[in-house]
Amino acid sequence: MAALLGMLGTGDFPADHRPENWREKFLLLEPNGSAPLTAMLAMLASESTDDPVYHNFRKDLPGFTFLHSGSALAAATTLVAVSSDDLSFFRAGMLIRNYRTGEVIKVTSKPTPTTLTVTRGVGQGGTGQAINANDVFFMVGNSNPEGGDTPEAVQHNAASTTNHCQIFRDPVKVTRTAMQTNFRTGDQYKEKARDSLKHHMMAMERAFLWGRYDSITGSNGEPERYTGGLISALSTNVLDLAAAATPNTLTEQDFDAFLAQYAFAYGSSSKLAIVGWRVADLLQRMAKDRWQIAMMNGAGSYGITFTAYDTFAGRLMVKTHPMFRQISGAEDMMLIVDTADLRYRYVQDTVLLKDRQSPGIDGVVDEYLTECGLELLQEKTHALILGWQQVA
Repeated sequence: MAALLGMLGTGDFPADHRPENWREKFLLLEPNGSAPLTAMLAMLASESTDDPVYHNFRKDLPGFTFLHSGSALAAATTLVAVSSDDLSFFRAGMLIRNYRTGEVIKVTSKPTPTTLTVTRGVGQGGTGQAINANDVFFMVGNSNPEGGDTPEAVQHNAASTTNHCQIFRDPVKVTRTAMQTNFRTGDQYKEKARDSLKHHMMAMERAFLWGRYDSITGSNGEPERYTGGLISALSTNVLDLAAAATPNTLTEQDFDAFLAQYAFAYGSSSKLAIVGWRVADLLQRMAKDRWQIAMMNGAGSYGITFTAYDTFAGRLMVKTHPMFRQISGAEDMMLIVDTADLRYRYVQDTVLLKDRQSPGIDGVVDEYLTECGLELLQEKTHALILGWQQVA
């Protein structure tokens, strides 16, 4: 027996000394296999939940900008916004600036739905300037008199989101006779158990990608819940190239602009890009000098390999997804994921339940069971490109 000095960690024990989690055991066997997103989640924060319905609250800071509706004279003391929603964060005492003309203006009263009452041309040497339709105004601070009263507060509430833990079940069924028979392919129970575990992980992976959140009454009268996946949840940073000026075409310049303006506008400077084979091929053809082989930070023993694609906006850790090859149309897709804003939530993490057969069954019935879901903490940190078939 080998001697071990110092403090022992879990990595210091032989592999068979610990009852490994079955989800992690699968990923250890197939680090670059059929469920790379699930593999990523195994390396990131996981959190149990004591209720199959879970919520989070999202709050975006307001942009404090608005577009002007129509034109206005240099001496006009009212400004009219295109949208009343944009003015809901402005108050008396705020200073705003016309981006085009540089004029600084002071808001003098609480806005009505689309109208601001203002003092024009404030600041040294400031004068009123004629305003054009769709001029952009943005907040540049607020001014208050010495000894003045407390100004009105600007407050905004968080929005609540909801998702579910979904119950995934994949049984292993082998007759007693099959277990006693000598097959050239080996132990039938081990083979079928391995297949069922793969099916189980694939089902979870597809739900995390394409699942739609819902809750219905199951066939037994009890609740049946579906977890919402990433693709179904994204709406802000979605680029569908089927509607592009040149359908299904994206230039390198436009791709870089999309990354800078949308994909990396919020969140981490390094993100996971899950792509279909066609998109991977297009990326290699348009920018070979940007590629390098990389290991994902924190990959540890799973050994998941990525190809890093560097841009001025941020780094994409690119991984070709095998399921995008299996599903027609998915080969043209790129899903950009900020893994810092994802959580694996579970009521029951993956477990192998033994002896699920009825007493009279002449065989063995076991099953893998997981009750889990995906939690998307922020929606704007992720992005999606659809229908990318060629580069200009």
